[in-house]
Amino acid sequence: MTETTITIELPDDVTYDHDNHTITIDGPEGTITKEITDKRISVSGDDHITLTYPHATKTAKRLIYSNASRIRNAVHGTIDPWTYKMKICSGHFPMQVQTQDNNLVIENFIGESTPRQIPIPDDVDVTVDGDTINLTSLDKERAGQVAGRIENMCKRTGFDERIFQDGIYITQKPEKLSQKR
Repeated sequence: MTETTITIELPDDVTYDHDNHTITIDGPEGTITKEITDKRISVSGDDHITLTYPHATKTAKRLIYSNASRIRNAVHGTIDPWTYKMKICSGHFPMQVQTQDNNLVIENFIGESTPRQIPIPDDVDVTVDGDTINLTSLDKERAGQVAGRIENMCKRTGFDERIFQDGIYITQKPEKLSQKR
């Protein structure tokens, strides 16, 4: 069997360092650290990142392509942070959404007296502007996880979504990068 190799080109203002299976990427917007999920993948390169897997099976290709995609997203995030946009929809009860002490607090959701809270990680910036929530982070995965948690916190099972539309919904995800394989 042959080995599978993927090379990720780095822009001029981005550098990286690797220690075993941890890659730290420095860019103009900040620093991000990613862990390689499979210990059989080796990392090398000076002005580019080369990922090598010793066998070319289907599973190996899936693993190396997934890790390469995560690293490409991290490189892009250090140049241009990822942004998710969410919309606050409150047709029946006026909902108040605000950030307090690294928490997103949702008050008066469907008339509830107890506010709902979700912790916001330090590497994700949350801004509430009227009925729009913007989540910005260098790490696309972290921003997506927080957006998903916010959306799931406001779901109501057992109700017709066409009628009961109160909640917070993802309206815009970050644009996809072109994949070169």
